[in-house]
Amino acid sequence: MKWVSKLHKVVLITLLGTAAIIYGAISFVNHYLFRTSALDLGIYNHAIYMYSHFQMATSALYEQVPRNLLSDHFDLLVPLFSPLHFVFGSYTMLIVQIAALLIGALGVYRYFKPKDVWSALLAVLYFLSFYGLFGAISYDYHSNVVAAAILPWFFVFIRDKKLLWASLIFVLIIVAKENMALWMVFVCLGMAVEFWREKTLRVFLLLGSVFSAIYFIGIIKLVIPALAPEKEYFHFDFAVLGEDPKSALIYIFSHPIETINNLFINHIRAPSADGIKAETYLALCLAGLPILLRKPHFLLMLIPILFQKMLNDVAYKWSVDVHYNIEFAPILTIGIFSVLVKLKNQFLRWALMLLVCVLSIWSTGQILQATLVYRDDVKIQFYREAHYTTFFDYRAVHETLALIPPDASLSASFPFVSHLCSREEIYEFPICDDCDYTVFTKLFGSYPLGREHFEVYTEELVNSSDWEVLVEKEEVTLLKRRK
Repeated sequence: MKWVSKLHKVVLITLLGTAAIIYGAISFVNHYLFRTSALDLGIYNHAIYMYSHFQMATSALYEQVPRNLLSDHFDLLVPLFSPLHFVFGSYTMLIVQIAALLIGALGVYRYFKPKDVWSALLAVLYFLSFYGLFGAISYDYHSNVVAAAILPWFFVFIRDKKLLWASLIFVLIIVAKENMALWMVFVCLGMAVEFWREKTLRVFLLLGSVFSAIYFIGIIKLVIPALAPEKEYFHFDFAVLGEDPKSALIYIFSHPIETINNLFINHIRAPSADGIKAETYLALCLAGLPILLRKPHFLLMLIPILFQKMLNDVAYKWSVDVHYNIEFAPILTIGIFSVLVKLKNQFLRWALMLLVCVLSIWSTGQILQATLVYRDDVKIQFYREAHYTTFFDYRAVHETLALIPPDASLSASFPFVSHLCSREEIYEFPICDDCDYTVFTKLFGSYPLGREHFEVYTEELVNSSDWEVLVEKEEVTLLKRRK
């Protein structure tokens, strides 16, 4: 019936449109009101400016001794998106991130539509309302969000045997960040089980798993060390497993019980970290994780995510906050609804799908309200008036920043950096060697300086004969170097 088909489209468009409005209300408002930071949006915004002008991006923005930015994370999506900088400016990567999530939701819809269109719409609702998406868009931009968002299309193209398109999505995912390749080792293995009866797909996926492993090892053992001044991969933050990836692998296989135990306990023994893992596991259970016991190969796909998350040295990464949960979204969505759509009892099928959606949405609502870890709640609570207001005159800040010439070298406080990256030379204050302009604020934190040091240093700059004070307000101080 035509009216039913139109209703499906209306519901889909409504879901996508509502999500776009909410995500934009979080991400774009945060940026406009100076809640984004030099780390990480500032880094990405400067990188896309440099790449779009055919120059290599470096860490000069935040390090006195700069290095190739690819030696930090080997992320090739940023150069790919860099031409969009000329259209969207400092909002480019935020727009890319939101667009990727909406495209991922369409992939979820396409995957389940042939089985049952209403189930597909519920799967879209589940995906778009998953707590990990809200945490990700509330905190700047990260390429693993884009990679995770497009994973549903890999499932679609594999199922439809469109292996050329599947290969394209596969490449986009593994080049997003080095740990995405490790994830795809397990994703491809799990999918090989899901499509085991199809020989062509089984072989393709097993080869994809092997290629991902080779790519991951090559990047962290050869490419990144070749680019890094230290000649090593320095993002191995898993002291509980050993000193490097090789020793970690040996430890995991030689001490499996201890490794599994550490996934659930506060292994860094910091009192402030108590309960963080439990909160995350509770959120995952409310989101329907136990349903995947019916299809355990989907749990296989989550192994590298859980290990990277729960065995990290930084307790914050165990939490339900920011972008450290995004990879759960596509796996849980596709895995859970793959189980439920096959239930023969229609009443049970619909009851469980609705229950999963309701519990997941309720869980997301609770996480938006509060978490065990410290978080600036106003950044994520889009439904509060406080999210759209500030304690300072943000218009005065925008007017002051507009006075800085676009080609001037600049040192800027961390909340201003991501707005001012369309230039070759920009540095996070107090890095300020030979800069033409310096702009800072006393209203935000003094990072990376201590408060007392910050107060003394900024007072010296204002009173120095080397600098001309152009603007001195409570919200912002702008200095120009005297010639």
